[in-house]
Amino acid sequence: MGGSKGGYVWQIEQVLRTHYPDARIRIFNAGISGQDSTQMLGRFQKDVLSREPTLIMISAGINDAYKGFDPDHPLGGGTGGVSVEAYRNNIETMILAARERGIEVVLLTPTPFEGEFEERFNARLEKYVTAARELASRHAVRLADQYSAFQDYRERHPSTRLTTDTVHMNETGNKLMARVVLLALGVPEARIDEASRP
Repeated sequence: MGGSKGGYVWQIEQVLRTHYPDARIRIFNAGISGQDSTQMLGRFQKDVLSREPTLIMISAGINDAYKGFDPDHPLGGGTGGVSVEAYRNNIETMILAARERGIEVVLLTPTPFEGEFEERFNARLEKYVTAARELASRHAVRLADQYSAFQDYRERHPSTRLTTDTVHMNETGNKLMARVVLLALGVPEARIDEASRP
C-alpha cells in the first residue's frame, strides 16, 4: 500500500527524484501488507538482498504486536503474534545480513494504533518500538522514529486521524511517514516542504 501512488514509499521516491536527479534513484517496494517480521525475514534474501540494493528501509512491528491480540490475550502476547524477543532477533538478522553486504539500513519504528482500543494496543506496541530504537543504536543505523513523530503530531492535532482503519495510513499519515524517513535520510526540511506543495 505504501508503494502505490500517494503512499509514503511513492512520496519518498518523488522527493528524491525531484531534488537529486543525478543520483538515478530507483525504489523497489518489497513490502507486503499484513506481514510480520518473521514473514519478512523468510523472504528477505529472495525479495530484497537478491536485488543488490545500496539502501534498505525496514518497517515492521505493528503486525507483530497486533496478531497477538485475541479473546484469550486482551493485552496482546498471544501465539498468533510475534514476541518482542523474536521481533528483535528478526530485525537484527536483517540488519546484519544487509551490513555484511555493505548495504545501508534505515529502520522505521512502527506507527501507533488509532481507534477504540489504541491505549492497550499501544501499551504492547511500545515494547516493539523500544526494541527497534535499541537495535538502531546498537548497530548505528539510521532511525526513522515514526512512533514518536505520530504521537507528537496527534498531540498537536488531536482531531486529525492518520489512518483509515486504525493501522493503514490515510493521506495525512502517508505524508507524515514519508517526511520522517526523508529527514532520517538527511533531506533538508525545506526540500521536503517544497515537494509537498500543490
